[in-house]
Amino acid sequence: MIILMKNIFMQKIILLSFSIIFLFAYSGCKNVDCSLDKIDQYYLKEGAAYYFKMFDENYKPVADGKIFVKYKQKLHISGTYSLDSLFQPNYPGLSSMLGEFTGAENTDDNTVVLNTNPKNTNNNVMLEFKLEANKIIGKWYYSSSNANGMEGILSGMKLK
Repeated sequence: MIILMKNIFMQKIILLSFSIIFLFAYSGCKNVDCSLDKIDQYYLKEGAAYYFKMFDENYKPVADGKIFVKYKQKLHISGTYSLDSLFQPNYPGLSSMLGEFTGAENTDDNTVVLNTNPKNTNNNVMLEFKLEANKIIGKWYYSSSNANGMEGILSGMKLK
């Protein structure tokens, strides 16, 4: 009788353990496919590089470049970026993009916000996007004391 009770108790412990593991695994990946081979397709990865292209409100190219994620701890990100092509060199905001960024990821909706001029509080181009299946889909916007409300479309992809 005691052995039977121990077996039932052990079965309940094992079932409870699997339930807790499943609960934690499921709650950590709210809005994404959490299979292990796909998780990096939805979050920026330390050491990875991403191509991006900025378009104006009429979908004309403004600039393109690469983002290099150098540091990531929890949801905080920093690194460098390059502007490789300037299709509209005098477009407002491009001159404030100095090559370093800081940013954050939001796990509630899987968005990323990068500040391309973190050393200046008033002259910033912000990149706001989702990484979906390794594709960047979002927008950019520029705010300064001289030109508020300028924004456009942002697209790109993870480089291999």
